[in-house]
Amino acid sequence: MPLAIAALIAAWIGITLIGGRWLPVGSAAPGFSLPRVGGGTLSLEELKGQVVVLDFWSLGCPPCLEELPRLESLHRRMASRVVVVGVGTGGESLEETARFARERGIEYPLVVDESGAVARTYRVTSLPTVYVIDREGAVAATHSGRWSDAGLRAAVESALGGDY
Repeated sequence: MPLAIAALIAAWIGITLIGGRWLPVGSAAPGFSLPRVGGGTLSLEELKGQVVVLDFWSLGCPPCLEELPRLESLHRRMASRVVVVGVGTGGESLEETARFARERGIEYPLVVDESGAVARTYRVTSLPTVYVIDREGAVAATHSGRWSDAGLRAAVESALGGDY
């Protein structure tokens, strides 16, 4: 866990120096490729053309754990039009994350950002942080902390062009 805390502090310092809390709406979402629970890797590039809900979370973050059932529900309802991706940023291993996903019945893709590099690139300073990325790969919305059902729905609907 100390590595995750150090990564978040470093991200905060970096954000303070370059300005802006999150990536600006309308900016290109930075690409990444991370190890995926269940094997292989997942890259943002392979999801282009789909709306992506990118959730930065950690096993040691109670508000993150509270959000998981809502994200799983979104995944089950919208899987043909929206891809939910959980990005583990708390220093947990791929194996720990896989075990947790099995126990909780999480079926949407989970990846692990052990170094924190992707979280830093996305200017994640607190957890959970969610980015909604539109079909063209641009940041459509972002939120940190608990996001209301209505807020998340509105962001996804907007990214889908009103086709929720």
